[in-house]
Parts: sequence; C-alpha cells; structure tokens
Amino acid sequence: MEIWSMTMTMDVLRMARKEDDDKNEPFYRAPIDMDKTHVVILDDHGPGPTMDLWRLFSKHPITTLKDMTKDAGKVPLPVRDASSFASTNLVVPLPGGSNPLWHNDWIVRDCQPSDAPLLHLFVQRVFAHFDVPLLVGPRTDTTDKDGGEPIVVTFIDRRGTRRLLNNGPLFKALRTRFPTDNVIIQSIDMATLSLPDRLKVVQDTDVLVGVHGAGLTHTMFMRRGAGAVVEIQPSGLAYKGFRNLAAMTGQPYFSAEAEMVAQGEETEEERADFDGNTKAPARSTSKKGNDPPKVWQASNVRMEEERFLALVDVAIKSVYNEGLRNKHVVE
Repeated sequence: MEIWSMTMTMDVLRMARKEDDDKNEPFYRAPIDMDKTHVVILDDHGPGPTMDLWRLFSKHPITTLKDMTKDAGKVPLPVRDASSFASTNLVVPLPGGSNPLWHNDWIVRDCQPSDAPLLHLFVQRVFAHFDVPLLVGPRTDTTDKDGGEPIVVTFIDRRGTRRLLNNGPLFKALRTRFPTDNVIIQSIDMATLSLPDRLKVVQDTDVLVGVHGAGLTHTMFMRRGAGAVVEIQPSGLAYKGFRNLAAMTGQPYFSAEAEMVAQGEETEEERADFDGNTKAPARSTSKKGNDPPKVWQASNVRMEEERFLALVDVAIKSVYNEGLRNKHVVE
C-alpha cells in the first residue's frame, strides 16, 4: 500500500505544473528525473518481498535512514551537509494505511472493475516491473480435455497466527470430493516466495482460498474477470475489504466465519499441516481461570469439515463454466 501510494504521489507530481515556471514543466519529469531520485526507507524492518518494487522510482540502490545517518562520509546520496538541502526536494507519500483502497473497508461497497482504474494501473506496473505476463480472463490453455482446463485451487498457508486448524484432513476431504483430473488443490506459504513467483502462482489460480489476512491482498493480481475468492473470517470480524477488492477485480467472493482458538489451545491433531506434519504447540496467550477475550489477530481458526467443504465447493463450482470450461455442477 505504501508503494502504491508512492506511485499516485509521483503521478500527481508528473501532472501538476510549477506555477512560476515559464516552461510550464511538471514538478517531476519521468523518466528524466529518475536518475536524480533516491528512495530512503524510514523504518529499519529489513528487506521484504516487496522491497524491489521501490525501484519503480529510482535506479539507485535503496537505502535506509539509519544507513544514511550512521556514517555521513559514506552516504551515497547528495545530502551530506545543510547547504545541499537547498537543491533537494523531499517527497513524502501517504502512509500505506491512508491508501484509498483501504478506506471504508468495513463497509460493503458496490464495486465494479470499471470503478478501479488506479488499482488496475498499479497492477499493470507491478507486472511490467518484473516482466511477468499479465493475463486476463479464464484459463483456457487447452480444450481437448473433457470439460476443459482443470481448476486450480490455491490455499494461502499462514504459518504464524490465524492458521486454519486441522487443514491437512480438511484438504484431504476436499481432494476426495474433487478428483485431481478436474480440480488441482495446492497449499502455498506465500512468505517463502519472491513477489514475481507469487504473481505467477496467482495468475495460474482459479480459486484463491485463505484465512483473513494480508495474503488475500494477492486477489488484486488474479486474472481479472475470472476465478473466485474465498475468505475464512474469525467469528464476529465482519471485515469487507477483501470482498470489495474481489469485486474490483471481477472475482466472485465467498466467505464464512470460523471459531477463534487461542494460540496453544488447539489439539495435537489440529496442529497437523497440509502435508500431515505436526507442528509444535504455540505458547498460549490466555490465562487459566480468567481468560481474556480472544483477539482475532492472534488467534487460530477452527472450522467443521462439512462447513469447509460447502464453502469451497460453491466457489469451485462457480468457475465450472468460465471461458471454455464445460462441467456439470451436479452429477
């Protein structure tokens, strides 16, 4: 969201003209001024998977404020003494939380793909930056199979909080319901992938499934006008941001609530992951005898098998007849 806010800030500077400039030049000229532009990160959280996207604005190495100030003699920027500030322009974009995408995200909006040109422009820039093909519409690579291309279901596997408990048996049951020649089910920890690899995974996904969290932001990178999004929400959350995002990208959206379970209070069986491996129990955040209310940010979620299957079933069947696919929803 911060990077997207930065692109909008720079776009405004490219469009706005200097009032006292006889040449009527904009405040920022792209790509000419990129050679003179440096990106300085104010926090010290370390590089993440989106760090390379800051190079949308500068060809120079990305630096942090901490690195700038610890040794002024080695700073790679032309800001080493007070006099240099006279010819330096500082651009401060909106914080990520102020990005328009997240405004009113607790309210249902009647969003359409045609209502979101800024979203689509940002997505195009991300794909172009990493030289990853941006595709739209249903996946229809082959039609020689009965019923068309298999449907790819991607589950966003959270490894910290808000894990879907007992997800190994849940997905085993899902595979039993949908044979592999019709539906391919995969569980992916997005945190282990680079952003270009995430883009490719999501572009090849028909149904994106996840527990409420930042991973569902990948919805914006799905093929526009194809697929479906499934959100499992901790009980009582009632968040609408990903519902609205799915609408802006032309994706049908399906959701259901799941019981919140404090860290460490799940059973050993429930700690089994997608591949059947049992994880070590997390430290419980509750106090015996006087349990505080469960906080959704720090809780895992528990969902009954039949409810889980019914939720994903309706999402999968919603794409049964997209593009050149031709499948009966009831046998």
